Amino acid sequence: MDVLNLKFTTDLPPEAGHIIISEPTLPDEHFHRSVVYLCAHNTDGSLGYVLNRKLQDPLSYFIEGIDDSTIPLYVGGPVHLDSIHF
Repeated sequence: MDVLNLKFTTDLPPEAGHIIISEPTLPDEHFHRSVVYLCAHNTDGSLGYVLNRKLQDPLSYFIEGIDDSTIPLYVGGPVHLDSIHF
């Protein structure tokens, strides 16, 4: 079996509240080996957050006045990398 040509299918449509796990062979660098929580999905587009890409620097590195250096941040996706959602 050639695992590089494996494709997975499902009858479940994407919808808000679903967790999407990328195919292991997905070549897209933004979503390779990603776990995404889908917050919205409609004809205007989709909104989701990548759950498994932790940044090296904590929240206090990016926002002045945050003294707690233990609050982790995660890369949320390839679009709008200049915002923080919580």
